[in-house]
Amino acid sequence: MSALRDGIELAKALEGESINTYEIYQTITEHPDLHRMLQALIEGGLARVQDLERFESRFDPERITDVTKLAGLHIDDLRIAQVFDAGIEYTDFLELICERERDTAVLYDRLAAVVADREPQYALKRLAEDTRRQLCLIRSRLELERL
Repeated sequence: MSALRDGIELAKALEGESINTYEIYQTITEHPDLHRMLQALIEGGLARVQDLERFESRFDPERITDVTKLAGLHIDDLRIAQVFDAGIEYTDFLELICERERDTAVLYDRLAAVVADREPQYALKRLAEDTRRQLCLIRSRLELERL
C-alpha cells in the first residue's frame, strides 16, 4: 500500500471519527446554536468522505504520487488521539474539535503536496480548504462563547 493511499485511509478515518463525535455531542447538547453548527460539521464531513471515495475511484495513488516528496508526508504525527467525553465543558469541546479539524486540513495539504498531477492535487487542496472553512466556523463559535 502506498503512503498516499495510507493518508487517504487516515483522512477517511478521521472524518468518520469526527462525524461520530459530532453526532453524539449533537444528541446530548442543549445549545440550539451548537446543534446547528454540529449539523453543518456532520454534513461537511460526510461530503468530504464521499469526495475521498470518488477520489479513490478516479485516481490510482501509485500512479499520481511524486515519490521524491513522500519523505515529507509525515502522516504519523497527525494521528489525533483526543478522547471526547460526553461531560466535557462546551468550550473545551470546541477547542478539541478545532484541533481535530486543523490537523485534518494539514493532512489534506500534505497529501496534495505529494501528488504529481494537477487534477487530483486540486481535489485534495479543495478538501483542505473546505475543512478550513469548517474550522473558521468553529473558531467563531468559540470566540463568541469566550465573550
